[in-house]
Amino acid sequence: MTLKVLLINIHSFNNVGDAALSQVAIDQIQENFPDSRLTLVMNDPQSYTGNEQVVLSFHTWVTKNINHQAVRFIWLVCVSLVASITNRLFGKAIFFPISRDIRATIQAYLEANLVVSVPGGYFYSYGRGRALINIAFSMSLAHFSGKPLYLFPQSFGPLQFQWEHWLAGWLLSHSRLVMAREAQSYEQLANWGIPISKCHILPDSAFAYKGDPPDYALNWLHSQGINPQTDRPMLGITMLDWGAQYPGFQNQEAYENAIAAAIKYFIAQLGGRVLLLPQSCGPTPAEDDRLPASRVAKRVSHLGTSVFQAILPLSPGLLYSVYGQLDLLIGTRMHSNIFALSQGVPVIAIGYLHKTLGIAQSAGIKDWVVDIQQINEACLIEKLSDLWSVRSKIREDLRGRMPAIQQKSREAGRLTALDYTRLIERN
Repeated sequence: MTLKVLLINIHSFNNVGDAALSQVAIDQIQENFPDSRLTLVMNDPQSYTGNEQVVLSFHTWVTKNINHQAVRFIWLVCVSLVASITNRLFGKAIFFPISRDIRATIQAYLEANLVVSVPGGYFYSYGRGRALINIAFSMSLAHFSGKPLYLFPQSFGPLQFQWEHWLAGWLLSHSRLVMAREAQSYEQLANWGIPISKCHILPDSAFAYKGDPPDYALNWLHSQGINPQTDRPMLGITMLDWGAQYPGFQNQEAYENAIAAAIKYFIAQLGGRVLLLPQSCGPTPAEDDRLPASRVAKRVSHLGTSVFQAILPLSPGLLYSVYGQLDLLIGTRMHSNIFALSQGVPVIAIGYLHKTLGIAQSAGIKDWVVDIQQINEACLIEKLSDLWSVRSKIREDLRGRMPAIQQKSREAGRLTALDYTRLIERN
């Protein structure tokens, strides 16, 4: 019998980190459940070009009409609960009127054997909390439908409001397994009262991602007029428009000025090339890393071809491979850091949530984290100078650390299969 697995809380494949995490989850499920059939629930279905069935997320449907979000959410809850309850009582769901897209999503929940929330960093407060409510409901519907819920390695928090803490405690306590990807999130689970038997701490799933072979990166670099043999050293940079995504952040200009100053310092002191690389290209302008990168590129336009900005999106596999060709990376996008670290490339990680510091600690680079709230030109230049001076030692240390981290990052699928098998045998 084919096992039906529903993979929820996927954002967009226009974000390379999201794409890599989702692909790793798909691979691990298929490896540990060989006869499974997956359905993906996505905020941005158009960005996916793979073979699995894709349905629209509740979040996208609710937020599509900005003036009626509360009404749409309440109606969604009513329709979903009636469908799930009647399906459990009578073996056939009763549907109130709702869009065809969302009916298909609800039906996917009802038909699933188990539900998996993809790895990531989306379980935190978003302004007034509406986005978190949508995400939490996507998980809660698994419980209401009688489906076991598994959370692949996540970051949890920070949460602003007491009701969010209560919601997290209830939701996660009713899940089968909850996997945290760094120590601070694991400690948060204990604070919420999640039974320790349900909790695991595993490295971020992106450590398990396998990109394209090095030749792909070399060919791409040559196509862009960059010679990896002579244009050395190469510094990569990934950026984030955190001011556009998070209204409470007021330091965007200082952050961009610090990046520009680091570029000027690098070229003046070491020569070589600086590559501004797009880890995320949407789906919204606020999530498009090319916009802040363009603003920085204008600040350093006098450096000419020493600074290269990639404009066209790169596939996850190719971008992973390009990071492997760098001498250093200044990374704001966390999964760009993981891609580089996985290949032994020293990283300065600019942290915008606690997940960055937590993952840096697990990778042994906590001394190379700069808080985006506190960043300035002097501190970033100092970090860059210090890292360059010890780059060989950092590379050697990463080569020793990464194999064990990568091996452990492949455990989420196995733990899920083991627990699900026990559940079926008991029932």
